[in-house]
Amino acid sequence: MSFDRFARNSIFGTIAGLSSALGSFLGMVIVARTLGPVGSGVVSMGIWLAGTAVTFADLGLPLTVSRFVPELNAREQNLEARAFAPYFLKMVLLTTVIVVGLCVALGVGGAEWLRDHVRFSILSSSPDSIWLVVGFVFACQAIGNFGLSTLRGEQRFDRAAKLTTLGAPIQLIAMATGAIMGGAEGALLGYAVGGMATASVALRLIGAKVDLPDELKRRSWRFAVNSWIVGVISTIVWSRVELAFLDYWRGAREAGLYSAAYTLCALAVQGPMLMTGGLLAYFSERHAVSDQSGLKEAYAQAVRFMSLLLLPACFGMAAITPVILPLLFGDAFSDAAPAAAILVGAQALGAISTVSSTFLMSVERGAFLVRVGLLGVLFSLLAGMTVIPFFGLEGAVMSRAFVQGLLTILAFIFIERGLQCPFPLGAVLRITAAALGCAIAARAIIVLWPQPVALFLAIPAGAILYVVAILAFRAMTPSDIQAVSKVANRLAARAAPLLGAFQARRRG
Repeated sequence: MSFDRFARNSIFGTIAGLSSALGSFLGMVIVARTLGPVGSGVVSMGIWLAGTAVTFADLGLPLTVSRFVPELNAREQNLEARAFAPYFLKMVLLTTVIVVGLCVALGVGGAEWLRDHVRFSILSSSPDSIWLVVGFVFACQAIGNFGLSTLRGEQRFDRAAKLTTLGAPIQLIAMATGAIMGGAEGALLGYAVGGMATASVALRLIGAKVDLPDELKRRSWRFAVNSWIVGVISTIVWSRVELAFLDYWRGAREAGLYSAAYTLCALAVQGPMLMTGGLLAYFSERHAVSDQSGLKEAYAQAVRFMSLLLLPACFGMAAITPVILPLLFGDAFSDAAPAAAILVGAQALGAISTVSSTFLMSVERGAFLVRVGLLGVLFSLLAGMTVIPFFGLEGAVMSRAFVQGLLTILAFIFIERGLQCPFPLGAVLRITAAALGCAIAARAIIVLWPQPVALFLAIPAGAILYVVAILAFRAMTPSDIQAVSKVANRLAARAAPLLGAFQARRRG
């Protein structure tokens, strides 16, 4: 796969993800303003429970489809490539039915046992029917994830973008309507609607009679198990497990505040992170054809490229958090601003680790992620039992930052020393200095003028200073400049028809 194709896939992946993320984000803002910290905590807990269940139930198969289909196509094994997703869909459907059955059991009486034995104050404040809703959210998300991975594996990122863009406004309207009319349960039902379009892609594969060579099955299941274990570990280390600990030790309000901080954090990294959608296929094809020099250059370029986007996004958002958090979620969430600033700023390093984890999975070295992830699980659970009970919200974000930072550094060290792929430290340090300048400029304006209108000055000022600093520090290599130019040109080409149609409508 050429960088041109990677850029094209990344653009479509970004469009798809931004559409979905924007719908979810705006939906959560409406939920927070409608239901307050406790109600938004219920919705966040429901989404987290469904997402966690998806991670346990998908057995790593969606990622396996994204990983192996591009490789099979690169080797011109077209029959196996077409049969790959239908073959593994059967197992995903089986595990989905099992989890939905468990949720139904909880919804018709089993939740009472859960309340008696597990202290989850947010869930206990909701009727038992919320488990039926969680099961529905899980089913839509599990099947939708597999459908999206199928499209990614087939390199049909444009199709994925169209489906998710279609689902985003529907999800937003459904979440808003559900929150107003049905409270937390209604908002969760609205959230589930967003995944139905991509779920339809997977459901069309049902009934196909396919099989795969035994050796391919063994490789695929080995990869799937590794990626599944990594996914389960990631649920503890990288997901919102702190939400559960806060709810247990500190109550619904602090869990709701953490949910708002986490949502703001996700907003900061969402755009750049979504551009990693084409990385797995990009790395996998280089590995499949044994292009080691190309693989090393692709890795270094991906790290630099993501740093260029993620560092200013995270540091800049952290700088303006005291103003933007209450502006979006309401004054009831103002107490979460300090913790949100820490969480967003620290997320930069953790988000860049997506490159290292994707690289390791593409070269079938996921076993390292399992080993180092277990260390992260240990630290996360220790923090949940010691730091979070005593320090609450601030303890949750500090422990999260420490654990994720440690694992990220260990992964980059392993790739450099074990796989001989050097980390572009000099470039990343220069980018970091430029991003800090961006954050300082934005924060200075917020401190001097702590009003929402100041954002219209702080954000452009930080962006301009960042660009100037990047050029002054020579943080971009010629290949980086070429890559950014290609992405910008493709974005402009995609936007031109929309702008033309808008101007024609105005003239008409």
